[in-house]
Amino acid sequence: MEGGRFTAITQITPSWYDKIYASYKDDVMLQDIMRSKLVDVAQSPSFTYVERVVKYKGRVVIGSAGLLREELIKSTHDSYIGGHAGIQNTYRRLKAHFYWPSMKKLVQEIVSIVTFVNKLRPKGSFILDC
Repeated sequence: MEGGRFTAITQITPSWYDKIYASYKDDVMLQDIMRSKLVDVAQSPSFTYVERVVKYKGRVVIGSAGLLREELIKSTHDSYIGGHAGIQNTYRRLKAHFYWPSMKKLVQEIVSIVTFVNKLRPKGSFILDC
C-alpha cells in the first residue's frame, strides 16, 4: 500500500495462562459462572470474567481440571523464598493470589504428605519433586 503503514499488535500470554484455561475445561461450576457472566454481569458479583480468566474477589480462580492446583501448592511450599514454611503460610501465600473451593483442605493434605515424605528420606539427601 503506497504511503500507508501497517501496525502489528502482539500480545504475549504466559504459558501458565494455558494451564489456567485448561483447568476450567471440565469444571461445571466455573462453566456456569462464565456463561452467566456473559449473559448478565450482575450475576455472581464476587466473580469477574475478563479475557478468559475468572477471578473471585480479585484472585485468579483455578479450576478443578488437571493438576494445576497441586502444582501451585507444591511450588509455593517448596519455593526458595520462604519455602517449607508449613501449612498456614503456604495457604496464606496462595490465598493472596488464587482461589478455588476447599483450598485450605487441599493445602493441608498436600503439605502434610510432602512433610511426611521429607521425614522419611535420609538426612542430606535432596529430592526435587515430591
